[in-house]
Amino acid sequence: MNHTMTLKDKLQIILITYNREYHLKRTLQQLFSSTSPIKECDITILDNASTDNTGKIISQYQKQYPNLKHTRHKKNIGGNANICRAFELGASNNKEYLWVLCDDDYYDWSNWNEVEQAMKNKADCIGVARYGISNDNDLNDKAHQLFQLTFVPAGIYKTKNITDTILTNMYDTIYSMFQHSVLAITLINSQKKIEFLKHPIVENGLHIEDKNQPQPNCSYYRGANASEVFFRRKEQCWIIGFANIIRLLNDKNLQEKCIKTAINYQDIHGNWNNFYNCLAANYGQKADMFHYFLEVLAVLPPKNKTALLRKSEYELPLYQIGLISPTQYWYSQKIKNLKKIAKIIFSIKNTPDKQHKVITFLGLKLKIKKPEKQLL
Repeated sequence: MNHTMTLKDKLQIILITYNREYHLKRTLQQLFSSTSPIKECDITILDNASTDNTGKIISQYQKQYPNLKHTRHKKNIGGNANICRAFELGASNNKEYLWVLCDDDYYDWSNWNEVEQAMKNKADCIGVARYGISNDNDLNDKAHQLFQLTFVPAGIYKTKNITDTILTNMYDTIYSMFQHSVLAITLINSQKKIEFLKHPIVENGLHIEDKNQPQPNCSYYRGANASEVFFRRKEQCWIIGFANIIRLLNDKNLQEKCIKTAINYQDIHGNWNNFYNCLAANYGQKADMFHYFLEVLAVLPPKNKTALLRKSEYELPLYQIGLISPTQYWYSQKIKNLKKIAKIIFSIKNTPDKQHKVITFLGLKLKIKKPEKQLL
């Protein structure tokens, strides 16, 4: 493929950024290096109203590269919403492929020919990262592919597959942190062609960052007043967000496999307090976390689910339902009797005079008068 003609007509790049001047500068150096095959492609930076030197750095590059565009939002809409905006903008472009990038990663262009071959093969998604896929045999495994595609720059996508419904679902699932995974899941559901490269093009900068350099702020509400951020957003943790988004998968067995693939990966659980607070934020009260366990049980095969639900008093170690590793088993002791918690979430009781029913649902109590018996 001719880089200067064909590639720039086929591929558009959208890079999201906010207040990371050091990392953005390093990224632009890579994207416009002499060896970069994409340096003449249309590259748009979606700037979340940065207040540092981001604008100046971009202006310097624009003097040399007119194909670099800068869109600065008037307000900081949040990193996850900016990802949605990137896919929305990409869907309205006439280029065949879209690659959404972050501002703090590392690139190796030496095997770009694999990307070009995948484009010739008409792949609907080209997987260009594989730090989460250590075994070549797993490159075609859907659970491993989906797990790797949670890393935003890991996929180059055909823009024609970004439908109205996908964009709506992306915006609706921003809280999960995996709104971009909606596209990959839809491709899997519809059996579209996902092709992963044997040699990666992009590496997660957080994994190999020079500790002597400024570290990127990775919070999902950077720039916002933490005390005003909605609980579900502020307390969200990786594995719960992932468990929620994979509910979009049609294949229940694949849902279970995705959980097992992700749960064993390093550093994604957070600590117990993060896990516990996230459940509380999602379901109103800490006691309401039982509702989430029922959601997780929904991704298990029926035979496993039935066996678990028959367990006496629902006292289940968390690792038995795929939520934590056995070494974290002692954490489960914080939840002694899930059956009692279930009754706090939903229960129906008669009043002492048996004239009313009291329905408890997610901490709300409703007193309802019983209907009078009708005479036949």
